[in-house]
Amino acid sequence: MRSLIIIMAILLVLTGCATTAKMNKVSIGMTKSEVIDTMGKPDSSAGIGREETLRYTLYNASIDMYQEYWVVLRNGKVYKYGRAGDYNND
Repeated sequence: MRSLIIIMAILLVLTGCATTAKMNKVSIGMTKSEVIDTMGKPDSSAGIGREETLRYTLYNASIDMYQEYWVVLRNGKVYKYGRAGDYNND
């Protein structure tokens, strides 16, 4: 029984790391379809003018909680990305 709990805990940590690690695969200049291929379907998206924001909620195992991440596209390509609120609007 103890082995099962340890295995489940390890799987949870590895799964969580893999989830937020997806953000490390995003880069400036990627297209929307490339982001979706990398990150999966966003939880939501919103657009104004030439910009569109894709919102993802990802589990961060290192702090044991979910966090919101944004990928901002300008003219269809990644302009900026990261944890919600980590960068200024411009």
